[in-house]
Amino acid sequence: MTRYRSFRLGPEPEGSRKAWLLFPLLGLFVATVLLFFVVFRPGAVEGSSMEPALHAQERFLGTRDYSAPSRGDVVVFDVRDPDDRSVQLVKRVVAIPGDTVYAEGDAVWVNGERDPTHGVDSGEREPVFGPLTLDGEHVFVAGDNRPLALDSRRFGPVPRASIRSRVIAVFWPPHRVRLVR
Repeated sequence: MTRYRSFRLGPEPEGSRKAWLLFPLLGLFVATVLLFFVVFRPGAVEGSSMEPALHAQERFLGTRDYSAPSRGDVVVFDVRDPDDRSVQLVKRVVAIPGDTVYAEGDAVWVNGERDPTHGVDSGEREPVFGPLTLDGEHVFVAGDNRPLALDSRRFGPVPRASIRSRVIAVFWPPHRVRLVR
């Protein structure tokens, strides 16, 4: 005996259409939450000290548990403000352990050569920092917009243990989505 399946012509029952849409949307929501709060660490840029790499009010994704900074990395780290409160800053690593660093105004020299990651420079050349050879536990950070940046030229080298993440991408606003280099 041959059996035949019957197919229903006409509209689908209302409940199956809702379920068909609900599961992909629920999956997208769960993936977004995992991406933004478990895999990566979101953050926001305040101020213009990292222009042109990062602009004020941009939102970014950073890695979690980042402890091996390299020259050129844009990192988020903790530092104490003048009121002895812990604040997080975003700056570029310009010198790593073992490097000798010296700063005059907005210019930074690493191992006798001018830092190639410099951004905006006011031309000021007053001695500010160093020379200092960094030990194995510290890095030297600087903002790309040096005239406006509060960075290692002012508060000294940053302990590697205070680095929270490496900035990898900007995700907001939508017209500025990009990888950070």
